Amino acid sequence: MMSLKSAPVRQKNRVLIVPSFYHEDLGPGSCVAATARGPLKLETCDPARPAQIWTVVPAGDSGLFELRGSHGVISVGNGRITTGGGRSGLQTIPFDS
Repeated sequence: MMSLKSAPVRQKNRVLIVPSFYHEDLGPGSCVAATARGPLKLETCDPARPAQIWTVVPAGDSGLFELRGSHGVISVGNGRITTGGGRSGLQTIPFDS
Protein backbone atom coordinates (compact mmCIF):
# COMPACT_ATOMS: atom_id res chain seq x y z
CA MET A 1 0.00 0.00 0.00
CA MET A 2 1.39 3.42 -0.95
CA SER A 3 0.50 7.05 -0.24
CA LEU A 4 1.15 10.33 -2.01
CA LYS A 5 3.04 12.94 0.02
CA SER A 6 3.86 16.49 -1.05
CA ALA A 7 7.33 16.66 -2.57
CA PRO A 8 9.70 19.16 -0.93
CA VAL A 9 9.98 21.31 -4.08
CA ARG A 10 8.59 24.70 -5.16
CA GLN A 11 6.66 23.46 -8.21
CA LYS A 12 2.95 22.71 -7.82
CA ASN A 13 1.36 19.24 -8.01
CA ARG A 14 4.60 17.38 -7.19
CA VAL A 15 4.43 14.33 -4.93
CA LEU A 16 6.50 11.47 -3.55
CA ILE A 17 5.07 7.95 -3.55
CA VAL A 18 5.84 6.37 -0.19
CA PRO A 19 4.66 3.40 1.90
CA SER A 20 1.59 4.38 3.94
CA PHE A 21 3.50 3.93 7.20
CA TYR A 22 6.31 6.35 6.20
CA HIS A 23 7.03 9.08 8.75
CA GLU A 24 9.75 11.68 8.15
CA ASP A 25 10.79 11.78 11.83
CA LEU A 26 11.80 8.10 11.73
CA GLY A 27 14.48 8.53 9.06
CA PRO A 28 14.75 8.81 5.30
CA GLY A 29 12.35 5.95 4.51
CA SER A 30 11.75 4.63 1.01
CA CYS A 31 10.30 6.35 -2.04
CA VAL A 32 9.17 4.96 -5.38
CA ALA A 33 11.60 5.89 -8.15
CA ALA A 34 11.12 5.88 -11.90
CA THR A 35 13.48 3.78 -14.00
CA ALA A 36 14.51 4.26 -17.61
CA ARG A 37 12.82 1.02 -18.67
CA GLY A 38 10.74 -1.48 -16.82
CA PRO A 39 9.29 -1.71 -13.33
CA LEU A 40 9.57 1.02 -10.73
CA LYS A 41 11.80 0.51 -7.69
CA LEU A 42 12.00 1.54 -4.04
CA GLU A 43 14.96 3.69 -3.04
CA THR A 44 16.00 5.56 0.07
CA CYS A 45 14.13 8.89 -0.09
CA ASP A 46 16.26 11.71 -1.45
CA PRO A 47 14.40 15.01 -2.09
CA ALA A 48 17.04 16.05 -4.63
CA ARG A 49 16.53 12.95 -6.81
CA PRO A 50 14.26 13.80 -9.79
CA ALA A 51 13.40 10.12 -10.37
CA GLN A 52 11.50 10.14 -7.04
CA ILE A 53 9.36 13.22 -7.78
CA TRP A 54 6.05 12.67 -9.57
CA THR A 55 3.74 15.25 -11.15
CA VAL A 56 -0.03 14.87 -10.66
CA VAL A 57 -1.65 15.49 -14.05
CA PRO A 58 -5.45 15.63 -14.59
CA ALA A 59 -6.49 12.93 -17.07
CA GLY A 60 -10.18 13.30 -17.76
CA ASP A 61 -13.42 13.38 -15.84
CA SER A 62 -14.46 12.18 -12.39
CA GLY A 63 -11.16 12.69 -10.56
CA LEU A 64 -9.01 10.74 -13.01
CA PHE A 65 -5.31 11.61 -12.94
CA GLU A 66 -1.90 10.31 -13.99
CA LEU A 67 1.42 10.36 -12.17
CA ARG A 68 4.17 11.54 -14.51
CA GLY A 69 7.80 10.92 -13.55
CA SER A 70 11.20 11.52 -15.08
CA HIS A 71 10.78 8.49 -17.37
CA GLY A 72 7.10 8.67 -18.23
CA VAL A 73 3.66 8.07 -16.77
CA ILE A 74 3.02 5.33 -14.21
CA SER A 75 0.98 2.56 -15.76
CA VAL A 76 0.05 -1.05 -15.17
CA GLY A 77 1.03 -3.54 -17.83
CA ASN A 78 1.30 -7.34 -17.61
CA GLY A 79 0.44 -7.18 -13.91
CA ARG A 80 3.34 -4.84 -13.05
CA ILE A 81 3.45 -1.16 -12.13
CA THR A 82 5.83 0.48 -14.56
CA THR A 83 6.52 3.51 -16.74
CA GLY A 84 6.77 1.28 -19.81
CA GLY A 85 3.20 1.32 -21.11
CA GLY A 86 -0.18 -0.09 -20.19
CA ARG A 87 -3.19 1.45 -18.43
CA SER A 88 -2.34 4.74 -16.74
CA GLY A 89 -5.47 6.35 -15.27
CA LEU A 90 -5.72 6.59 -11.49
CA GLN A 91 -8.79 7.78 -9.61
CA THR A 92 -9.34 9.66 -6.35
CA ILE A 93 -12.72 8.07 -5.64
CA PRO A 94 -12.51 5.12 -3.18
CA PHE A 95 -14.12 1.86 -4.25
CA ASP A 96 -14.55 -1.70 -2.95
CA SER A 97 -13.50 -4.74 -4.91
